[in-house]
Amino acid sequence: MEKRPNPARKARGIFLSSLLLGCLLSMSALAQAVATAPVPPPSGELRDGQHDFDFNIGIWKIRTRLLLHPLTGSNDWVDLNGTVHVRKVWNGQAQLEEIEADGSTGHFEGLTLFLYNSKAHEWGQYFVASAVGVLDQPQIGEFKNGRGELFGQESFNGRTILVRFVWSDITPNSHHVEQSFSDDGGKTWQPNFVATLTRDEETSAGDELPLPPVSTTTADEGEYPSNKGERQWLGW
Repeated sequence: MEKRPNPARKARGIFLSSLLLGCLLSMSALAQAVATAPVPPPSGELRDGQHDFDFNIGIWKIRTRLLLHPLTGSNDWVDLNGTVHVRKVWNGQAQLEEIEADGSTGHFEGLTLFLYNSKAHEWGQYFVASAVGVLDQPQIGEFKNGRGELFGQESFNGRTILVRFVWSDITPNSHHVEQSFSDDGGKTWQPNFVATLTRDEETSAGDELPLPPVSTTTADEGEYPSNKGERQWLGW
């Protein structure tokens, strides 16, 4: 008896052959796409922020408002005007800032040391007032989109607080700095030091800086350094 080909079996064989060929072609295309796709840089090649503070180098006129009694409900601000000299150290990996200002509370002198941690890609900001002679605990942070935010944790008047220092509105000839305290874990921030620095223009001692509003930015406490220390409020 003559065997006749089974049409269903033949169709199934053609389908399986086509499916196998399609899989092979898809795998080949995928391998080619992977080979030509850009490879992201390894973690060791993060953006180098060593020169983020270069804008700060030079001689500046500074107008400052200082809250005398932070976190007490007081609204007693004083105005100070003076000069800031900033010089580069270690080819920009560090800076030394000298501050002199005068106001109704008298003459003030301070020193700020900026250090860049090339492994962590973060800046540390260390401040000392001449009246105290002891470095405060640093604020640590980085710049993103032209704005620098540095955070620390300290003891102030017997309470553990968070400290935030913000550098903003940066141009070649001016910038703004603001320090705030938080005693509720970063849910709210009370500014206590605000300043405008101008490179070329004389600052009028009669002009007052506007008082900043209380910020309600929520922050994660886990982002802040755990350094603690007794802050003496700018040596006043």
